[in-house]
Amino acid sequence: MPTFPSDPLFQYQWHLYNYDWFTGTRGLDLNVVDVWDDYTGRGVTVGVFEGGGVEYNHPDLAPNYNTAIDYDGVTNGDNPYPLAGESGHATSVAGVIGAAAGNGIGGVGVAYGSTLGSFRFSYNNFDSTIRALQRLRNVDVANNSWGSTVGFAADFLNPLLAPVAQAIRDAVQFGRNGLGTAIVWSAGNSREEGLNTNYSNYSNSRHVISVAALEYDGTASFYSTPGASILVSAFGSGVPGSIVTTDRRGLEGSDYGDYNYEFNGTSAAAPEVSGVVALMLEANRNLGYRDIQEILAYSARQNDFYNVGGNYIWQINGANNLNGGGLHVSHDYGFGLVDALAAVRLAETWQKQSRLDNEQSLSYTSGNLGLTVPDNDEAGISHTFTVAAGLEIDWVEVELNLTHPYRGDIVVYLTSPSGVQSVLVHQPGNKEDEGDNIVFKLSSTQHWGESSAGNWTLTIQDLGPSDIGIFNSWKLNLYGDADTINDTYFYTNEYGFYGSTTLTDSSGTDTINAAAITADSYLNLNPGSTSILNGTVLTISTGTTIENAFGGDGNDTIIGNSAANVLHGGRGNDTLDGGVGNDTLKGGRGNDTYIVDSTGDIVTENANEGTDTVQSSVTYTLSANVENLTLTGTSAINGTGNSLNNTIAGNSGNNTLNGDAGNDFLIAGTGNDTLNGGTGNDTMLGGGGNDTYIVDSTGDYVSENANQGTDTVQSSISYTLGNSLENLTLTGTSAINGTGNRLNNTITGNSGNNTLNGEDGDDTLSGGAGVDTLLGGNGNDILVGGTGNDTLTGGVGRDRFTFNSRSEGNDRINDFSVVDDTIVVSTAGFGGGLVAGSAIASSQFLLGSAATTASHRFLYDRNNGALFFDQDGTGAIAKVQFATLNTGLSLTNADILVVA
Repeated sequence: MPTFPSDPLFQYQWHLYNYDWFTGTRGLDLNVVDVWDDYTGRGVTVGVFEGGGVEYNHPDLAPNYNTAIDYDGVTNGDNPYPLAGESGHATSVAGVIGAAAGNGIGGVGVAYGSTLGSFRFSYNNFDSTIRALQRLRNVDVANNSWGSTVGFAADFLNPLLAPVAQAIRDAVQFGRNGLGTAIVWSAGNSREEGLNTNYSNYSNSRHVISVAALEYDGTASFYSTPGASILVSAFGSGVPGSIVTTDRRGLEGSDYGDYNYEFNGTSAAAPEVSGVVALMLEANRNLGYRDIQEILAYSARQNDFYNVGGNYIWQINGANNLNGGGLHVSHDYGFGLVDALAAVRLAETWQKQSRLDNEQSLSYTSGNLGLTVPDNDEAGISHTFTVAAGLEIDWVEVELNLTHPYRGDIVVYLTSPSGVQSVLVHQPGNKEDEGDNIVFKLSSTQHWGESSAGNWTLTIQDLGPSDIGIFNSWKLNLYGDADTINDTYFYTNEYGFYGSTTLTDSSGTDTINAAAITADSYLNLNPGSTSILNGTVLTISTGTTIENAFGGDGNDTIIGNSAANVLHGGRGNDTLDGGVGNDTLKGGRGNDTYIVDSTGDIVTENANEGTDTVQSSVTYTLSANVENLTLTGTSAINGTGNSLNNTIAGNSGNNTLNGDAGNDFLIAGTGNDTLNGGTGNDTMLGGGGNDTYIVDSTGDYVSENANQGTDTVQSSISYTLGNSLENLTLTGTSAINGTGNRLNNTITGNSGNNTLNGEDGDDTLSGGAGVDTLLGGNGNDILVGGTGNDTLTGGVGRDRFTFNSRSEGNDRINDFSVVDDTIVVSTAGFGGGLVAGSAIASSQFLLGSAATTASHRFLYDRNNGALFFDQDGTGAIAKVQFATLNTGLSLTNADILVVA
């Protein structure tokens, strides 16, 4: 659910959010509210180019206005503030684009976080217009809610207008560091006067975005000028208008308030599109100006489906990469109503950069034709160019040279190889334009995405009597990108309305982009598979390999094929399965799941984009910003975490799970697993099998259930075994301690001075190196001091004090009992002819401090408790004291057991 601005007039700005609170239904709007949680136009500068200045100290504009960039073309100065009595038109335009949000007053702009600037000129001073437009290149987006109202007057072939043409070209060539300024232009408000956007080189330049105006219900505003050069539409409303925006304050405004509640016209529609472009540029600042145009075309919605309000029918052009077919396009609406959310989603996922310097073109010139145009004849006269393949078209231009005494009779249209028609001239002035001749550059967006290959035919009709003209010549200019075998197929929320539901492509590296779909998508890239997009089946033909895919805002499932796929989940809780091959998986926002089956698979996540899980059937290390890892299958594979707080789960094989940094949660499977939390306070849960746990923090927690194998903790800190854990090994060199539980524990010290406490159970305690203290506790314990002078306390039970060598030190046994305790020695470590497997012979034991026969080996001095070993009993090899017992014990040979 979007977060709505709190500004009091937002509820009346239906063009932003058209919701009927009484019926609970939503009408047409710019579909922008779901964008604002991510993008508001921050860091994007939008210039308002107007025959009047912006009242930039208006409290709803001042927070977003930058006085350092604005310009007054009239005074050639730096203060374009409107004069007394000057129209509030520019101020209203600025408010539609970027009125501030959250300030407790007024409404909001489409891009309410964008930066605004004003570039003022005078309609009566053409030099001021040129000076202002020469600064188009200084902004990211340039809004022009003005234009020519006289047919064929704005002619860039006229030397007087050449500086304007150059300024526009400079903007797209040099603006935004060569990416090009996005120039937005009103289509005009002269439909009733019979004008057309193609009768002005302002509104038909291929470098600009020409915008038509719609009513509340999506039909054409009665004044909105049509034309083949229109790219998209937005809301203008009727007369009086209903677009709520800022106004000049007080008596300078359209009423006595500070807001205009009746703004309208293509003047209102254009800044809505400028605001959407600002949102797109915040989402992807690397877009070229031609990318911006193309995204708007592919993301626009088909408004007025039955053409209730337009003069021209909708056409589906000859492209093949939108929703299973071509683009819907109209001379009234361009490609349709702008869709901010869809445009931003495509901007986020856009994979190319189209600028002026990489624009491709083909041109064909007829030379002198001298063809008579039949008078009052619908058949007209035609001329055809057969065009080579190789270009995927954006714009089409026709440079026409026609001699005719009465322009009002003339119709000119271009037919592409796909049969789509662009009406370039249609009886100007409602058949009453008395001007002569048409020597003019005309243009069309209608063929966007079509291939250049085939016959392009220009037809000229004279539909009035009396006047005869000559078709002198024409030039066809096709602009776009090189048509490669690498294709991108776009799917939007209109998929299923028209077009094919089978995708066939036998060559190239291809992409499905479903980023503009808001519902859950299921996309299976395997040849012959069936997918579901926008609730509609999509079949990928046998023999078709699509390498890459983008999901949308839903909880999508995307399954790769045998190619090296690049899969992007988009928003939502997505599942990405690369399948066979070395794949790149990018989840995006949401709690995503990645299926990994190759060591070459790469998972990419940005920070703060949800809690994500990799399910891997191969040894795997979590990449940055991915939280969880689950090992699948039965193989003995390993899993490693990262710096986050990871949850890592093993499979049924013998796994090594390593949490790395962070407070991790490790879950063993049924195999013999090793769990290493790494740095941080980690939780390790055992499973079936003989598991090993690596502990290095007092915050580490190990848990095992009963009867789940024989488990070992390896700890570099003092540690007490929890329930159901059998063994403990101290690691490192620190003087740390180890404590057992009620089970039969094996506890092993390190090289430091350790205290080992067996507690209950029949325990085995091994001190290792260092001066250790071993406490057997309750039970029949085995105490092995190891090297160093250790202190051994057997506790209650039949205990065994084991010495592996005569030279490991002198251990103190505090509680040796001749009734039930045993001293165990090793033949390998003691020598002296000892025989393993039983107690020493009586002849090998002596109560005293010095051997008296050659057979004496163990000497116990009852006076001081010293226990010696004499290797030869002759004194040739000095005796060694290896233990100290209590004094006065009735020790015998039966208390000393020899083992191998």
